[in-house]
Amino acid sequence: MELDDIAKESDIILNLEPLNVIVDHRGYFLRNSSMGFNILKAINSKNIKILYDIYHMQIMEDNIIRNIEENVDLIGHIHIADVSGRHEPRTGELNFSNILRALEKIGYNGYIGFEYIPLNNTEASLESVKSIFKF
Repeated sequence: MELDDIAKESDIILNLEPLNVIVDHRGYFLRNSSMGFNILKAINSKNIKILYDIYHMQIMEDNIIRNIEENVDLIGHIHIADVSGRHEPRTGELNFSNILRALEKIGYNGYIGFEYIPLNNTEASLESVKSIFKF
């Protein structure tokens, strides 16, 4: 039995996660979203998607909004952390208000997870997370 069959039978979505090989995961095979999207197109399964981690993909390829817009049907989950340092939104170079606005515009209704290391204390980091939804 293949993973796709197991996912269908269990009515679950499996997510492949491309990771950056520059800072955190040297030697990891799935190193950018285009590799992942090509794999998914070859598999052609509704039960296998990409976990699009904005932190990793900003390091590897930039073009976050365009890549999400062009492949939204292949994305099962989005992770958010800022670059550099993998801290909360608004501590680095990414404009998360623009990213969230684009997600809303294209009708993304999947999950968004925040996977970051708080720069200061947890309460302050959560205020930063809330602030990106004010656009």
